[in-house]
Amino acid sequence: MSYQNVLVAVEPNQEARAIAARAREIAPDAEISVLAVLPDVVQAYGTVWSGDASGAMLDFVHGTRAEAERQLRDLLRNVGIASERVQVKFGSPARVAHEIAQEMEADCIVAGCHGQHGIELAFGSTANALIHGLDCDAYLVRVGTGQESEPRPPAPRVVIAVDGTEDAHEVVEAGKALLHNGSKTTLITVIKPIAHTYGGLDLTVTGTESGAFEEEALREGATWLDTIAARHDLTADKRSVIGSPGHEIRTYAKEVNADLIVVGSHGRHGLGRLLGSTANGVLHGVSCDVLVVRVKGG
Repeated sequence: MSYQNVLVAVEPNQEARAIAARAREIAPDAEISVLAVLPDVVQAYGTVWSGDASGAMLDFVHGTRAEAERQLRDLLRNVGIASERVQVKFGSPARVAHEIAQEMEADCIVAGCHGQHGIELAFGSTANALIHGLDCDAYLVRVGTGQESEPRPPAPRVVIAVDGTEDAHEVVEAGKALLHNGSKTTLITVIKPIAHTYGGLDLTVTGTESGAFEEEALREGATWLDTIAARHDLTADKRSVIGSPGHEIRTYAKEVNADLIVVGSHGRHGLGRLLGSTANGVLHGVSCDVLVVRVKGG
């Protein structure tokens, strides 16, 4: 898999260069378009604007758009993105990004993510708002570290998170496409504690202790990871654990100093189905980039 039509969603600031450069790294042969979405001035200030000031408002809108476009083109001059593929819109960032992505039939959106601020994106929206309902993959670049302008290592450390469904194959294929010779990879699956899943029920009536059930689930998870790795000819460490999916994936990625986490999403459900968690659970406090793969199953 290789991306051919990429939309980069940014704000017109210094982080835009790093985000666009990362897009070029992961999709060297793609057509890349850059979008900045500014707040709608009429919605933001319309209630305090008199009719006589409409001319000033229009001048402000046109001037702001022109300045944002100028700044973006200056920032992206050395990234290899044509100036005519840079545009500035007004409105809701996630909604406008969705509309533009659909119009251009994008196969990936690249945006920035401030991990320490939960799921706040560098282009002024939230990761969950961007991912929800998205028909393509989303690559979220971890910004705000002071190191985002650095290129990815020649052999990035990648953590691929999967569940126990056939959708996992799409996630693994997307992750494999970003590996290089020497890349170290971990396949991880996280099983929620039975008490969290069936909290409040007296599970002793089942005749099976929760510990025994979870041990069997861990073994099944490990077997599934072996199956996936073999089917995709992937050399990887495997990790089957009990816990909260978002927390376990994020914590493990930080422990091994991962450069990228790959997870799956059914766009209409955010990150909920594949991870058994939420987008916030994965991205809150994340220490590296995250690729969200839009799976087609289900």
